[in-house]
Amino acid sequence: MAGRNPSSPGFSGTLVGYRNTRRVSNSPVDEIAIAELEQLRAICRDLCRNLALGSSARTTFATSLVGTGIEVSFNNPLHRKQWTIWKEHCNIDGYGNLGNTQALWAQEIFQSGEIFTQMHLMDNPNKAVKVPLMLQNISADFLDLRFTETQNNIRAVVS
Repeated sequence: MAGRNPSSPGFSGTLVGYRNTRRVSNSPVDEIAIAELEQLRAICRDLCRNLALGSSARTTFATSLVGTGIEVSFNNPLHRKQWTIWKEHCNIDGYGNLGNTQALWAQEIFQSGEIFTQMHLMDNPNKAVKVPLMLQNISADFLDLRFTETQNNIRAVVS
């Protein structure tokens, strides 16, 4: 494979040959995996996007995990009413409801291993919604996989 040194020890999850040869390394797991993480993620995304089996597996995972949506219950009827209104209008882009968002979270976790949601506190243009919280989903496609940083002796790796 282009750009890969086959003699280097490390994670062999991106090999496409018939058999993976076992290689030994004393490096930390993050250090081993980060070298091939971008290609491994690309393979997983490709399988989910371009193969019916991968797409079906992603949908089955999301359906099994979320179903019709994870719900909360309130004893107070006013809280229950506000929750019902908010969950239909929770996305900042206006597309879908909380059930769709939960399914998207599960599908992205299956496909890419992560998804980020930014929470915005703002006045909602829909006056029926009293809860000022809006959700914005950010796909893992927007991450820079080469970013690593050390702060307070903790190594932060985007993975």
